[in-house]
Amino acid sequence: MSAGPRDRPQWTPDWRLTVGGADISATVRPLLLSLSVTDHLDADSDELELRLDWRDRAIALPRRGAVIRLALGWKETGLVDMPGFVVDEVQYGNEAAGLALALRGRAADLRGPLRAPRTRSLEAPTLGDLVARVAADNGLTPVVASALAGLVVGHVDQSAESDLHLVARHARAAGASVKVADGRLVVSPVGAGTSAGSGRPLAATIREDEATTWWVTVQDREAASSVAAPYHDLDTAETVWEVVEGGGDGPPVEVRHGAATPDQARARATGAAQDSGRGGSTLRLSLEGRPTLGAGGDITLSGFGPADGRWSLKSVTHTLDTSGFRTEVEAETPPPPTIATGAATTSPGAAAVPGWRVVEDEDGIQVVYADGAPADAAAIVEAAGA
Repeated sequence: MSAGPRDRPQWTPDWRLTVGGADISATVRPLLLSLSVTDHLDADSDELELRLDWRDRAIALPRRGAVIRLALGWKETGLVDMPGFVVDEVQYGNEAAGLALALRGRAADLRGPLRAPRTRSLEAPTLGDLVARVAADNGLTPVVASALAGLVVGHVDQSAESDLHLVARHARAAGASVKVADGRLVVSPVGAGTSAGSGRPLAATIREDEATTWWVTVQDREAASSVAAPYHDLDTAETVWEVVEGGGDGPPVEVRHGAATPDQARARATGAAQDSGRGGSTLRLSLEGRPTLGAGGDITLSGFGPADGRWSLKSVTHTLDTSGFRTEVEAETPPPPTIATGAATTSPGAAAVPGWRVVEDEDGIQVVYADGAPADAAAIVEAAGA
C-alpha cells in the first residue's frame, strides 16, 4: 500500500480465518468484535486474540491446541498470511454488550520438545550447523543469514536447557534474533532490515500524512566507545581481546565469557557493540492497516522532521475492530556501524578505568571490580568522581 488515506478512496478491510484447516470465515464474520495479531522479535512472544459475540453461542468452544491461521488485508489489494497460532487460552463471560468469547493463541511451532529441557553434548562447527541440527531434531527448516551461518561455535554442552534457548544463547551473543514461525527456525541479524519470521528483506516507507499518531522518545544513554571479547590463544597461552569500536562516547565494555576463536570473539564483540548502540531513540506509530509490516523489518520515515530516516521494527500489532483496520509499530534506531580494530593483550576497559570496569554477560551490562565482583552504586559514583 503506497498511498495514504488522504490521497486515495477508502479501502475495505478483509480477512480469512481457518481452524484446523477448515475455513470458518463466513461463520465468524457476523460475530467478530475484534481481532489482533502481534509480531515480536522475541521467539516466543507472538500472539493472536479474537473476540466474538457469543450471545447466541453460535460457535462451539474450540479445543486447546487447535491451529488457527489468519490472513489479513484489504479487498482492494489482497490478503497477507500471518503465521499459524495454537489456541492456548479460551475466555468467555458477560460484558456490557452481552456474552462474549475471547480466543488467544501463541506461535504454533513453539509447542513440543523445542522448549523442553535437554542435556547433551554435540559438535557444531558453525552457527549454521547448530541451527540445522536443532531444526532437524524438531522438524523445522533452518534459515540462517549468510553473515551469521559461518560463525564458529565448536563443542556445545547443553545442560537442562531447551533447544530454543540453546540456539538463542549462541545467536544473541552475535547480535542476532531467533524466531520460530511456519515451520522455520530463523536466525537473522537484529537491525538488518530482514523479517524475523522469514529472514527475507522487509522494508517500507511511511509518510507523515499516513500516520494517525506517533511519538518519538529520545533516551539519555551512551553507546559503548568500544567492546572487547576475550579468547585463549593456544600458541602463546595468553588471553587475547578482539576489540570493536562501538561508535559511542560511553565507557569501554568487556564481554565476560571467553570465545573459542578470534572470529567468534570478534562476532561477540560486534554483537555487544550493536546492542549497546541500538535503541537510543524509540518510536511508537499508528497508521492505517499495513499487513506487510513485521518485526525485524525496516521502515523509513519521511516528513517527520528530526525523526526522518531509518528505524528498525521491534514489534508490530495489526488490529481490526469497530474503529477500523490499523497497524501499530514499536521501533528503535538501528545499531551504528562497528569497526573491528584488531587484537589486544589488555582489555581497553581495564586500561580506561583502573580498578573497575564495565562488562556484559547474560544479566546485561554492569559495573564490576577488576577481580569480577559486582560493584555497588556508591562505589561506582566514588570511582567515577576519582
